[in-house]
Amino acid sequence: WAGAPGETVRSPPCVRGPGMEDDWPEHHDPAVCRLFEAVRRQPLKRIAELLEERPDAVTKLHTGTVALHEAIWHQRAWPVVRALLDAHPEAATFESPRGDSAMSLALRNGEAYSQVTLKLIDRFPHELRRANSGGDTALVLAIVYNVEAAVRRILRVFPSAARRRLAGSFSSSHAPLPLHVALRERAGDGIVRALLDANPQAVRAMAPIPQRVSDPDNDAFPLRMAIVSEPVSDKVVLQMIDMYPPAARALTAGETPVLTAIRCRRSAAVVRALLDAWPESARMHAPGSMGTPAGSVLHAALFHGCDSGVVHLLLRARPELASERDSRGGLALHHVGEGLSVAAFKQLLARTEARVRDPLLARDRDGRVPLARYVLRLRYGSLGACDGGDPEPRPVFRALLAACPKAAGVADHNGSLPLVEMLRGALCAADMVRGVLAAFPEACRTPCPATGQLPLHVAACHGAPREVVQLLLEANPGAAREPSASGDLPVFLAVSGGAPEGACLALLDAFPGAARPDHGAGACPVHERGAPLIHHACACAARRP
Repeated sequence: WAGAPGETVRSPPCVRGPGMEDDWPEHHDPAVCRLFEAVRRQPLKRIAELLEERPDAVTKLHTGTVALHEAIWHQRAWPVVRALLDAHPEAATFESPRGDSAMSLALRNGEAYSQVTLKLIDRFPHELRRANSGGDTALVLAIVYNVEAAVRRILRVFPSAARRRLAGSFSSSHAPLPLHVALRERAGDGIVRALLDANPQAVRAMAPIPQRVSDPDNDAFPLRMAIVSEPVSDKVVLQMIDMYPPAARALTAGETPVLTAIRCRRSAAVVRALLDAWPESARMHAPGSMGTPAGSVLHAALFHGCDSGVVHLLLRARPELASERDSRGGLALHHVGEGLSVAAFKQLLARTEARVRDPLLARDRDGRVPLARYVLRLRYGSLGACDGGDPEPRPVFRALLAACPKAAGVADHNGSLPLVEMLRGALCAADMVRGVLAAFPEACRTPCPATGQLPLHVAACHGAPREVVQLLLEANPGAAREPSASGDLPVFLAVSGGAPEGACLALLDAFPGAARPDHGAGACPVHERGAPLIHHACACAARRP
């Protein structure tokens, strides 16, 4: 923080911070030691007795600090702090071994200690102008420790603090303002609003993005920082757009504000305001990153799971986005997820069908159709897990399957069907498996070319729930007798893979002969599992004729 010209702050000789140790050197004055022990945990009456006994004890340094700092460090109530201040008012200007004044220590205690902090601000307003040894003023510390009441009181007592740039390794014209600090530290709405009210011109000032200070091309307006900061509400973001619309047309690290809002899953109202401020941003390319393909803003919106309102806005602003392909060769339909409503999915499908023939059978560079890409994202958890016993509704999956049942029978370049990829993730629900089997019954009889495993083998290996195993057995009962490429029966794979007990019993019921010695029951991991029910079922199955 750039302090007043010529202002210097002298600190007393210090050894260490308050509250760092309980063992005190023997050469210290016993009266001072008793006072420090009292301000830590003893009642005010005892402190008053010690101050009356030795009035000068409050002025003595002990373990590198004074009694006032020790009391604030241990979050003593205002009556204790006031008694120490009345006995030694100059202690408010002293610095602790860490370079903090009494007000700085109070602010570091956070919102829970705001009552004492506010009284210190009212009693020592001149302390608001000076910085500690780390260059932080009271306003900066109040922002960093999210003490909204202190921020508002400081701005009321010292309004120009909101217009003072931070000093340090920055040039005077390039240093951040308190608003930038608040957004960088992810302060709440109340603090951001107070700083905007105190300095409306701050929305026009750029500052370096954290960790990119040395690159001037990565300077950002407060609008971009507000979009990225989760605690800042959409209402505050809209307010900043209204205050300075040109900020919506500024690129930061090659990214438009619209794309930043999409990546951070801001509401449709924010995206609409940004598009109104810069309509051409809907036509700009969205750069890719690790795990994210490069493409249009519509691809980015679907990939990051934006709500349906954002998709409607982008399709209305630029309908041709539906037919564009990303860097992996996928259409926008390849990125649909459960954040999309069925109505928005149908609108996207209609816009794509107007330009692409059979878009739900269109393949990306990996040979996957939109249904297969959806299943792959489900497998890696980007669409959310789904418990097999209590399945979550997946309307977009059902809409994909209903619009093009043939997609359930389209394998990718590795020869894997959507059903196999679904079972590998062990995140599928029984209704999803039922839908795929109804659309393409041969899927349960088609082995994977890469591994030679049937879908039942895959389900057993990856711990599928009983309901899924039952569906696969009903569609292909003979699969329970089929060994895998390694020679293991499905029940062996299920037990060794830690499948639920119900799934193991279902496989054993489908083929009781798996427990007989001629099928390797003696080496079967069933007998090493430790589940009494499975042991009993195995023993009963082995005795059957």
